[in-house]
Amino acid sequence: MAVTLNAVVGGASSNTYLLLSDAQGIIDSLMLNEEVTTWDDAEEDVQNRALVTAAWRLDRERFFGNRTSTTQALQWPRVGVRKPDQYQPVYQAGYSFSVRADYYPDDVIPDEVKKAQTILALYLVSEPDALNLGGLEQFKNVSIGPLSVTPMQPQNQRLLPPLVEQYLRGLRASTNAISIQRN
Repeated sequence: MAVTLNAVVGGASSNTYLLLSDAQGIIDSLMLNEEVTTWDDAEEDVQNRALVTAAWRLDRERFFGNRTSTTQALQWPRVGVRKPDQYQPVYQAGYSFSVRADYYPDDVIPDEVKKAQTILALYLVSEPDALNLGGLEQFKNVSIGPLSVTPMQPQNQRLLPPLVEQYLRGLRASTNAISIQRN
């Protein structure tokens, strides 16, 4: 059964942040490489499935702010999310310096999210098993006391492609934190 894309902003049954035509516009502006060629050769249903899978994967991230509605299917749109690199210095009476931040409207999907979804979908079409990662791919071996774990995954895979990580910078809480609990 073919996948139908639903990109209604804040919709209860939305499954993507952008339609295939919008994603294709982003891809058409990229340098021609093996991934772009693989995307162009893929059937429309495969491209749609990659876009839905990419949206679902992005929705596993912890983004700043809160969902606009409790009934929306996807993480975006959100309220209370500052635009990265949009902090403006403001001089006011009584204050030597303050910062005014520009926020995303609560009915808009940021272009960074759309680009991240598109790049991830492009990656998924050329690397269908890319999401089957366990989180230990960057380590050869992890040891804690007598316990030792050696991941079976290839060591050169990432949880998200670097370009996707860059597009999401400033929109999500840090993923580099390590939580340590004492018993």
